[in-house]
Amino acid sequence: MGFRIHNLVIAAALLACAAASRDAAAATRSSSATTLDYGDAMRIGNEAARDWAARQPVATAVQVQLQAEGVSDAETAKTLAAIDRRAGAELRRFGTTLEGKIFTADELRAAIAGRERVIRFDAQSSPRAYAAGRPLTWVVSDAEAARLARGLAATWIERQAPLREKVKELVTLEDITEEDVPALQAYARYLTLEHARERILSMRGAGFFSADDAQRFVDEAFDEKIDEIRIEKLSEPVARSGFLDDARAHYSMGADETSAGLNLPRDTQHPAIAGRRAAATAHAGTARN
Repeated sequence: MGFRIHNLVIAAALLACAAASRDAAAATRSSSATTLDYGDAMRIGNEAARDWAARQPVATAVQVQLQAEGVSDAETAKTLAAIDRRAGAELRRFGTTLEGKIFTADELRAAIAGRERVIRFDAQSSPRAYAAGRPLTWVVSDAEAARLARGLAATWIERQAPLREKVKELVTLEDITEEDVPALQAYARYLTLEHARERILSMRGAGFFSADDAQRFVDEAFDEKIDEIRIEKLSEPVARSGFLDDARAHYSMGADETSAGLNLPRDTQHPAIAGRRAAATAHAGTARN
């Protein structure tokens, strides 16, 4: 009984520390966040487009893909140039949507990286269609994001097999004990679902060629995180030890994340901008009628 009470005291202390950290983070965010004006939004979009043009992040993958399909070098070069032009235009357009929104520097970087990830996926999933300007007709609304989130628990079940095999291997080799397995699996599930939720949040307002493409984009988030855990966290003894410590602490707090929902953030747009855009939308609707 004394041991159990001791564990409960530790768990309560950890929860209190976590709450204090969240409060401190919220206070820090409120002091460092900035509302983006029109000039900021245009500058950010232009800088993102220039950065894409300088890096050409899909060039190698698309070139290999098109060469495998027998596309000529000249046609491949034209396709890559068209992809870069469209990607740049999409990044500039995304920049304009940031006007009036509130970000810290880290949040802004994450937002831009998230949209670029979508653009890379679209361009690589169908390079010639993307280069030709085929419309991205499947736009992820809040309702669609919520629908995708409701499937996260099922997707975890479908895609966790590589991790289960790795855990089984570690038990067989006696690198971990059977007693460690529940904590490890619960923590890995939690981290993977959180990663997938972040991926879905980054998709809001983005376009895909189809609903299947949007689902594949979410599935890739699972594979990325599971591979990271298998290869980076569990394969090397020192990293594995640290990961197990985190998993045990997480499990001892009863902090296993079982919800598959999606908490969409509140609109952080400045009220004046939001009101202006709402009025413009209403005016456009009246004009159509």
